[in-house]
Amino acid sequence: YGTIEKRFHIDWQAPRILIERRVRVHAKPYFPAYSFLKSRIVLIDRVRPVDLVGYSAQGCGRIVRVAPAGPFIVSCSDGLLEVESYEVAPPLEHLDRDLILRVGNVLE
Repeated sequence: YGTIEKRFHIDWQAPRILIERRVRVHAKPYFPAYSFLKSRIVLIDRVRPVDLVGYSAQGCGRIVRVAPAGPFIVSCSDGLLEVESYEVAPPLEHLDRDLILRVGNVLE
């Protein structure tokens, strides 16, 4: 990917509405917003705010839930975002997915 502009990087300490707007503005066909997870880049195309019953603060950028089919939920400064559409580079193999996209790992 060469040099990636910092303006595309997601700051998980920001309010979730600002993160949602940043992702929407930088979604495909443009270079998507991104974050790093375990030395991989996660290119994020679509997120949406969600509320979980019994949720307690987990720390910004921490994955709090992973669906088997793909979406995952991330903690932000003021709530949660579900990452609905994303790509991981380099691509994840089936076994890698369970190690990389798991509850407790932190997006940076």
